[in-house]
Amino acid sequence: MDHVSKPSKIPLPEPGALLALNRLCARFIWASLICLGIGIVFGLLLMLEVSDISVFAHVHLTLIGFVIFLIYGVGYKLVPTMFAAKHTIRSQKMADTHFWLSIIGIVLMIGAELLSSPLGAAAEPALIIGGVLQVVGAFLFIYQMGMMLK
Repeated sequence: MDHVSKPSKIPLPEPGALLALNRLCARFIWASLICLGIGIVFGLLLMLEVSDISVFAHVHLTLIGFVIFLIYGVGYKLVPTMFAAKHTIRSQKMADTHFWLSIIGIVLMIGAELLSSPLGAAAEPALIIGGVLQVVGAFLFIYQMGMMLK
């Protein structure tokens, strides 16, 4: 008996959609690596006590910037093909929005924390806005993943 596998009934996405998804994943992974590098430098400066960089900035760069951005990049690539039997995500526009919200959010958060010493309470609105952007971005990711898994 011949054991030939049946062709997949899952329609392949257009090449442009796959390329856009790959670019998104690469952008998240590059952003995570940049955050890791800066976070390591911040940690070293904290350890050597040569700077007044806050622990908050160090922790958020390494946890949100590196770990979460890496999860986003890998998640957008793996979940559609591994668990949702699809080759692309539900909405590329939503995923791109998620990327920019996350990048702007972390820049605002870290910038506000680094400037909180000279600016005091004046930096707080940027910190809050950055945090809100991070949360909105995270929920866009959760929605995308949830729609692929349902």
